[in-house]
Amino acid sequence: MTDSKTSAAPRQESAVSSPAAQIEEPRGETHFSLAFKFIFWIIALPAGLLYLVRWLLQSNWLQP
Repeated sequence: MTDSKTSAAPRQESAVSSPAAQIEEPRGETHFSLAFKFIFWIIALPAGLLYLVRWLLQSNWLQP
């Protein structure tokens, strides 16, 4: 009888610890995503805004 109680205890512990083992760790940003964000925020967005302002100033929309 004592053998059945001791063998049942590890089974219950393993069943309880399995959901905790399935929790995924949060993934960090990769070098590619950081490079993409840098290029977008530092180069592409300001350049796009400058081209938009230049186009608006040369267009007839702003002239009375």
